[in-house]
Amino acid sequence: MTPPVRVLFVSDDLEHACALAQEASRLDVNIEFLFPSRIGTLTQENELIIDILLLDCHTLHDVPDIDGFLSGFRLGSCPFIALVSAEDLPLMVNLMERDVDLYLNKGRTIPELADLLVQKIKALRDLAKAEDIRLRTEKRLQALVELAQTRRATFDEVADYTLQKIIDITGSEMGYLAFLEDQGRTLRMHAWSETGLSRCRLAHKPILYSMDKVGVWGEPIRQGRPIIINDFQTPHPLKRGSPSGHVEIDRYLAVPVHLDGKVVATAGVANRKEPYDETDAQQMQLLAEGMVSIQHGIEIRREHMESQAKYQALLDSVPFTVALLDEDSRILSINRSPPGLDLQPQELIGQLVYEMGEETEDVYSQSFRKAVENNDTFRDEVVIKDDEGHAVYLNLMVSPVRTGVQGQRMYIATIDDITETRKAFLNLHKSREKMKLMESLTYHDIFNQLQIMKGYLDLMGSEEGRNDRDRRMFSQVEKAADSISEQVQMLRDYYALGLSDPEWLDLENEIGVALEGSGLMADILNSDCQNRQVLADRSLHKVFHNLFNNSIKHGNGISRVTISCHDLPDQGMRIVYTDDGIGIPSENKQRIFDRGFGNHTGLGMFLVREILQTSGFEIRETGEEGARFEIDIPRGFHRLA
Repeated sequence: MTPPVRVLFVSDDLEHACALAQEASRLDVNIEFLFPSRIGTLTQENELIIDILLLDCHTLHDVPDIDGFLSGFRLGSCPFIALVSAEDLPLMVNLMERDVDLYLNKGRTIPELADLLVQKIKALRDLAKAEDIRLRTEKRLQALVELAQTRRATFDEVADYTLQKIIDITGSEMGYLAFLEDQGRTLRMHAWSETGLSRCRLAHKPILYSMDKVGVWGEPIRQGRPIIINDFQTPHPLKRGSPSGHVEIDRYLAVPVHLDGKVVATAGVANRKEPYDETDAQQMQLLAEGMVSIQHGIEIRREHMESQAKYQALLDSVPFTVALLDEDSRILSINRSPPGLDLQPQELIGQLVYEMGEETEDVYSQSFRKAVENNDTFRDEVVIKDDEGHAVYLNLMVSPVRTGVQGQRMYIATIDDITETRKAFLNLHKSREKMKLMESLTYHDIFNQLQIMKGYLDLMGSEEGRNDRDRRMFSQVEKAADSISEQVQMLRDYYALGLSDPEWLDLENEIGVALEGSGLMADILNSDCQNRQVLADRSLHKVFHNLFNNSIKHGNGISRVTISCHDLPDQGMRIVYTDDGIGIPSENKQRIFDRGFGNHTGLGMFLVREILQTSGFEIRETGEEGARFEIDIPRGFHRLA
């Protein structure tokens, strides 16, 4: 409710003044009457509190020291209305020099004069209110400008500064800022004005408040609108009482503070001399929300700068070239100059890939074009020449990246100099080719010499006249030659492991190849792995060949060998090999795969495990009656033919 307007009417016409006062009271205007001759009795101690000064001009000559009265009466910004008539024209000129605000023609009836006075007062009030809004808007905008120019201030400093500006703009005695936390369940008191803190006599001033228990100052958040209470001491439905020692409040204003459409905080002020209104709420809310928005922007910039610093530090630590390109192939960021370019990274920023030089145009730009055309990662290994004409091998990859901006595409290009790796690979390849040649020649030479030696041993052992002792010795030498031949063959097989890429092999075919020359009778073998294929080293058949030999040599007369295939829950497959021999003692189940274990060369089962592990398979012996070998094939390494 708007309080009545207080008018001081200086005039010597008491009857006229009383009639005007009576008529104006109906229009919520209270007129205090004062004779001009009594102005001198007003002092600093008994001065009247008024909103408007109304001065009857024809009594102006009766006012002692009119200039002192106007300047020393402490009217401040109080408007000045002059009541004039036609014969008061010379006085009107005099009053213009004293900054009169409005003139009122007294040649009217009392009701007309009262109505006109109210209209003039309303016009003055509207002007005063507009000026007040303008001044407060200027203060608010100035505060926001100062906040926007802040770069190094902490959040606490920004909040304290904003709170003080809110108190200044609203003309309040005290205020606070509180922010929502814990997904809106908790309200944290972030900043109290010094006046509020000094007047609060609570023994323990809380910082965190539960939103389901907080009183009236949680209402702006709950209702999403300003809360104005200009008579705080009277009962109010939103109030829940105050604890003993809490600061006394006469008038109260609180507003919600939004960010991106959500309430994130609340700001409150209290105890202004004049009542709060919607203009106060609007100015206060705009300033608080401006502060939150600016601080949010500062935090985003700070996080962005920190992220950029980490990103740049990460890029700088990468030992190869990484560049960010836009869809026009323009370099936006790069950590180091690509091989073949004698430029600093900062010189490449903003350049197009196609403009980086004749040597690189075909190499780099073609890879970028292919990535753009396919909108997919493009990889290539390319060769360029350095300044001395030597080959430089590069591993080049261009990948599209998501930017989060609709319609905007960017690409990451990585360029890795793999010259040393490539040279090492080529040297290794050459060494391997030499070793293969040497292995082939050595194997054939040793094998041929062994065959010649075995032939002579047969002739010598079969000559007439040899006694039993000589024949036994020749037989032992012949066995040793056979063992050497077997070991050379196994070493050759072991050397060949992993030299070729794995292939899809048909299990039944591999088992059939292994059966030939193994000495195992085909009629005792039962296999149910038809239409099964595995991705393995091409020497897989040697696994089954050695398992057959192991059953024959150590089974002590076997009559049945079974090979079966089983699907596993993890989508793998298990190959199970069993025989009905005497089995393998439990203490030897793991040792049989060690090199050198056994009665013969000790290489057969060792080679079995090595072949399988080369393909990523595992083998173990689990038999209780007879031998049982389980070979596990992982998911993706087996299929139906």
